Amino acid sequence: MERSQISCLVAVDENRRPIGIFTEQDAIRIMAERQSVREICMNDVMSHSPLTAAENMDFHDAYRIMSEKKYRHLLVVDDEGRL
Repeated sequence: MERSQISCLVAVDENRRPIGIFTEQDAIRIMAERQSVREICMNDVMSHSPLTAAENMDFHDAYRIMSEKKYRHLLVVDDEGRL
């Protein structure tokens, strides 16, 4: 992630609907806990049900939601919930 300058990875289902997110903060937490990364399954460490916003949501509303929930990532989805 660091080498590619990617701050999060999104897990999607077969219909491109987001089902989880793994962030830099998740990686830092794992390293701080000194967990063996070879024994970790992404499903166990990613956040399930990531925060999403409709693609037509007003920017101010999206920013407010992120600020209130203290999230750094907001996934934009279409009217069928797909990325």
